[in-house]
Amino acid sequence: MARRSPKDRRTWRFGALGVGVAIIAIMVGAALWPGASHRYTPDQIAQRIGAAYGDAHARVTSALPDQTEGPPFHPMYAMTVSGHFRRGRLHASSLAFSAVADHLYAWFIRASDGRTIVWEDGQWPTSFVEAERTPAP
Repeated sequence: MARRSPKDRRTWRFGALGVGVAIIAIMVGAALWPGASHRYTPDQIAQRIGAAYGDAHARVTSALPDQTEGPPFHPMYAMTVSGHFRRGRLHASSLAFSAVADHLYAWFIRASDGRTIVWEDGQWPTSFVEAERTPAP
């Protein structure tokens, strides 16, 4: 096997460096692209959903990451939050729901007092279309 000259090795190194820089630029560009999704954190989701039910300081008890059925696929969480929630005269200490992380949309919301389900809501806000108008942070 022929030995490479120092000039050939430098060319190879610069070529590999150029490919590495190009890959990093593509990854950064994809993250900064206007269509890239921004996600709500579980804490932000808990505060917004909690505020809708009377407690803007709701605390996340559990948040399991997942994705919606698709396509298109959206990041989501199956969540449980605790706090002091109310709906009319009904009071609850926890909410369990599924929430899309990039549009702030929750569904199958179940409020519990620790032993029994106090109330159920189908979705919040009232439609996914309305949720898409809510910009992510």
